[in-house]
This record gives sequence, C-alpha cells and structure tokens, in this order.
Amino acid sequence: MTKEMFISDDISQKIQKFDSIIFDCDGVLVDIRNSYDHAINKTISAIMKELFNDEIGDIVTSKIHFGLKSVGGFNDEVAVVYAIVMTLVASKKSEIKFEKLIMSKILIIGAGAMGSAFSIPCAENNNDVTIIGSVLENDFISSIKSNKNLHPSLNVILPNNIKIEKFEKISVVADTVDLIVVAVSSAGIDWAGDEISKFYKANTPIVLLTKGLSIIDDQLTTL
Repeated sequence: MTKEMFISDDISQKIQKFDSIIFDCDGVLVDIRNSYDHAINKTISAIMKELFNDEIGDIVTSKIHFGLKSVGGFNDEVAVVYAIVMTLVASKKSEIKFEKLIMSKILIIGAGAMGSAFSIPCAENNNDVTIIGSVLENDFISSIKSNKNLHPSLNVILPNNIKIEKFEKISVVADTVDLIVVAVSSAGIDWAGDEISKFYKANTPIVLLTKGLSIIDDQLTTL
C-alpha cells in the first residue's frame, strides 16, 4: 500500500544524496529508558558523596522518575537530579525518610465516584493509593476488580497502581498511612469516624470529601 509524504523542496534535494534513511522515534530502535535512570542515580551518588560523604544507592526508580515527569517541569535529567538532591538534603535536615518526602501513602475510604476520581491524580503524582470500600460496598468492589478496574459510575478504568480493597482489609492498610481521605456519603460520616478512631495515629491528616447535610446535636449542619 502506497502512502504519500509531503516534504519541502529543500529537504527533497538533500535526501537524494543518501542511500537510506532511518526514522527513529524514542524507543523504537533502542529502548534507552533505563539508561536515564542509571545516569541520574550515578550523578546523585557522586553529588551526595562529594557534599556529605554519603553512600547513596540507586534511589531513583522508574516510578519516581515517571512521577516527577508527570507533574511537569522535570523533563530533563538535570532538573530531576536537582529535585532529588534537594529532597535528600531536606530528608537529612528533617530526619524524615526520603521515601516519605517523595511518596505518600494515601488511604481513601469510600469507593464511590468522588473518592475514586480523587484517587487518580493522587496516583499520577507518584503516591501509594488504596481505596477501601465501605461495609456496604463489598459487591461493588468485587465488580470493579472483576471488570479490570472499570468504575461503573465514572465509566473509566482506574490505573493499575491504585489498590482497591474491601473494608475487611482496612486495619492492614491503615497501619502506616500518611493521609486519610473520607469519601463516604454524609449519612456514613459517623460510621467512618468510629472506624477511623480504631486505628488513627496522632498528627495523621484527614481530608473530608463528603458534601451534604447531617444532624449533629439536633442541629442541621453542613458538611
């Protein structure tokens, strides 16, 4: 099958001097993605060794690299190295592990449209995200997982790096979370509060996505 190609007269004259032309889009002929990560890790190791006499291993994984690039502004290796070195320095100063600064573990309670939609940008920004359904959503969770993460309300496939679990797994998932997101209906707020109190650790932030009205102390209160 013949395909037409439009090129300028100037280019047309120049290419007549060649015997063959190879078209190479990134990754078509040679997959060099691993070389980027390797070069970044070697550079970071050299900098940290020179500045702090620290032996840093291969700390930048492909997942971290992709997470940085997905937020914009980190499309070249110099910017990625700078960001990681600054994060490592901050980690040393604050005594917070590097992994905690670069990635957060987020627990979303409620598998409805709002919580599930919120999970997507969280995962795209390199966070470890788990959606836990309420006690009323076990069949709903099973349906999502059996349909390759297709969320019926959103009509989108949730990314594979988002974990989706039934409520029975909450005690295991909640053990080391950095952020709790409550995405149940207003009627389920009291239930969610009771369940969170069973595993909540001081200073863990809670984000409330719920909207609506509730009765608190015999008063109609907005959420």
